[in-house]
Amino acid sequence: MTSFIVPIDRPNKIKDINRESIAVYQRTIHSIIPLLEDFAIEPFESGLKEKSGYSDANPPKCETESVIKVDGIKFRVISTPTTKRPQYSLAYEQIIDYTCHLIEEHKRIGRIKDITLIDRKPFVSLDLLIEKIKSVIESVKVGKEGITQKIEYDANNIVTDVVNTPSFALDISKTNDPDIRGSARIYLMAKSIKSDYEEIKKKFENLIKERTGYSKDNLPEKRKDIIMTDVPGYAILVKIIPTVNISFSKIVNSLIYETPSGKITEKTGLLIKAMYNAEEPKLEGLIIKKGDKKFVSLEGFSSLLESIKEENKERTVRFEITTTALP
Repeated sequence: MTSFIVPIDRPNKIKDINRESIAVYQRTIHSIIPLLEDFAIEPFESGLKEKSGYSDANPPKCETESVIKVDGIKFRVISTPTTKRPQYSLAYEQIIDYTCHLIEEHKRIGRIKDITLIDRKPFVSLDLLIEKIKSVIESVKVGKEGITQKIEYDANNIVTDVVNTPSFALDISKTNDPDIRGSARIYLMAKSIKSDYEEIKKKFENLIKERTGYSKDNLPEKRKDIIMTDVPGYAILVKIIPTVNISFSKIVNSLIYETPSGKITEKTGLLIKAMYNAEEPKLEGLIIKKGDKKFVSLEGFSSLLESIKEENKERTVRFEITTTALP
C-alpha cells in the first residue's frame, strides 16, 4: 500500500482576529483536529481498550486497571462497569404529574387512596412519597450496562522530543494501530499537538465572543445575529442564543439524596431530613405529624418542587460561530 504522508505542524499562538487567525481556525476545526483524532488518537485508544480484554459484552466485576506496554511506554487502561442511569428530567415530570393528579383528584372526588385529609386539606404520607419518588427513579433508568474505559500514562516519563515535537508526519493511508512499532510515539505527539490546536480554537472563539459584548452576565432578550465583515475576504456570522439549563438531577437529589454513611449532611435530601427530624427551613409548614406518622402537604410540596426548579436554573448564552471565505 502506498503511504500518504501529511505533515502536521504545531500552531503558533493567535492574538487577534485577522486573515491569518481565521485561516488557522478554519484549518483547525475542519482539518487538523479531525485528522489527529480519527487517524492517530482514536484508533490507538480503541486498540489499547481491546487489548485490556474488557468490553461492553465482557465487563469486569469492579474497576480494573490493565497495564499495556507499547514502544516501551506503559499505558494504563482503567475499565469500570456501568449501569443504567436515571433520566432525571423525566423523573421530575412524573413526580409533578403524581402530585398534580392527587391534588386534582382530591378536588374532583374528595377522599381518595394515597390522600390523608388534615384540616380538609390533602396530605400524603412522607414514607409513601419517598417510596414513590424512588420508584419513579427506578422506572426511568435508561442506557446500557457495560463499561467505561479511560487511558492514563505518566507524562513525566515521556521523552521531551515526543511531547514537545514541533511537527510530525502522519501517514493517513492507515490508522494508528498499537501493534505497529512507533504507534505510541505517533499517538503521544498527536495528543500533544491536538491540545495546542484546541487552545487555538478556544482562543479564537473567545475573541469573537468578547467582540459581541454578550456573555452569561449580559444576556440578550432573544436570539441575536451579529455579522462581522471587517476582515477583508471573510464574513463571520455569530448567533447569540440565550438558553436556560436546568439540573434535574440536583432537583431530584435535593429531595431524596442519602449519604453513603447515612449521616445527615447539607447534601441530604429534604424529605430524608424530614424523616429523621432534621431541622430544615424549607420544610417549615410542609410536614405535619399525626400520631406516629408524618404527612406532607400536597399543595406545599407542589410549591416546593417549583421553587427547587427555579433554584437549579442557570440562564446562560450559547454562541454559534461560522467563518466564511468570500468569493
